[in-house]
Amino acid sequence: MLKRREFQTNFKANEGNALQACVASILDKPLSDVPNFIQCSDYWEAMLAHAKKHELTLLK
Repeated sequence: MLKRREFQTNFKANEGNALQACVASILDKPLSDVPNFIQCSDYWEAMLAHAKKHELTLLK
């Protein structure tokens, strides 16, 4: 069960933050502590870099 639930606040195409809210919820962080990966030039690399900061990795 998630302790913290963050919700999507931006619903615009190509800049929405559903993924950001999902990651924030999983990591138990406020939305402001997680990048909006969709707005990064390479969202996957941005996600890997963020995961590494938390001593995590991702599988695709």
